[in-house]
Amino acid sequence: MVLSVLGLGVFLLSSHDMEYTTGIGEQRTVRLSDGTRLSLNQDSAVDVDYDGRRRIVRLSRGEVLFEVAHDVQHPFVVMAGDRTVTALGTSFVVRKESDEMDVTLLEGKVSVASLMAVRASGAFEKEQGEITLKPGQYLRVRAGERPQLDVRRADAATAWRRGEVILDGTPLGEAVAEMNRYDPHRLEIDDADLGQVRVSGIYRTGDNLDFARSVASIYGLKVKEEASHIRLTKD
Repeated sequence: MVLSVLGLGVFLLSSHDMEYTTGIGEQRTVRLSDGTRLSLNQDSAVDVDYDGRRRIVRLSRGEVLFEVAHDVQHPFVVMAGDRTVTALGTSFVVRKESDEMDVTLLEGKVSVASLMAVRASGAFEKEQGEITLKPGQYLRVRAGERPQLDVRRADAATAWRRGEVILDGTPLGEAVAEMNRYDPHRLEIDDADLGQVRVSGIYRTGDNLDFARSVASIYGLKVKEEASHIRLTKD
């Protein structure tokens, strides 16, 4: 989806820094002064910095779907960790965790680069190589590792907006970490080999017990409910 807007320069000059946040289990959609829409997943925080030259959003944590209003004169830049995602008119998802940043492009075109420096003139100077994504591509950047480019279905990238997690051959360890984002009744596994079991399916967020029971029934595991957590075990 490409959004268009007239008189964007006026909007930018009148914009102020704004911060938007969500708590655990909360989602929020905001419309910025230029018509761009931000859909924040739970436990997310962004800072919006618009002026007459640029549109910058800093994602400090969490996950956001960006639907960017088209404006060639004012690039739209998302800063997440030590990476930037630059777009004109496009739709994409950025997720920021402590040691990882992921980008999924839904429509349009974006480039991902190492952190840009802002000159006094307000122009951007790229420090080193960038990666340009095509719709359906997914880029994962982890600390100390080379960026990994893959493909990802749009419905999987935005499943959280429907209260779902879509897994497609995902290692159980990663699946557990994803499910734990939405439920304070945390899942645990106590076997490294078990964490490599591949899991597929569509699961409801905020219902770790149902997820645990489903996985246990498929793989012959046991579910042990305790006061503060749920444990998946072979025994």
